[in-house]
Amino acid sequence: MTCAEIREMLAAYSLDALDEQERDAVTGHLERCPPCGFELPDYEKVAAGLGLAVEQHDPPLDLEGRILAAARRQEATARPGWIGGRLRLPRVQPAGLVAALALVVGLTVALRAAGLQMELSEQRTAIATLRERASRYDRVVAVLQAP
Repeated sequence: MTCAEIREMLAAYSLDALDEQERDAVTGHLERCPPCGFELPDYEKVAAGLGLAVEQHDPPLDLEGRILAAARRQEATARPGWIGGRLRLPRVQPAGLVAALALVVGLTVALRAAGLQMELSEQRTAIATLRERASRYDRVVAVLQAP
């Protein structure tokens, strides 16, 4: 896999949302590629902070009972399995899928922006160092060219 492909998977990797094969591929790449490994801690920090990003509230007292009752109703009416010679699978909720995808895309964009900001800062530092060095060389050349 290329570095670009790995970087696209880092958000999912930090959320432990990859299948085993993808996770092994990313882990192997990170062991061999320090630049990609350098980006992972940023993703892990964001993933760790997701649970703290929203205000915590105590659930309503009757929530557990309502959930269990709804689960019993659903279980009684919609058991996945073989019906009429065909396998019936549970449906994926599109809204949940869209929300998860939006979260992953948002995290990827935010972390990539943070990585680019860090890279820009490093480049600015390098430019300042090179300008200082060039200035010193200009002074040396001026001294050597002086009559």
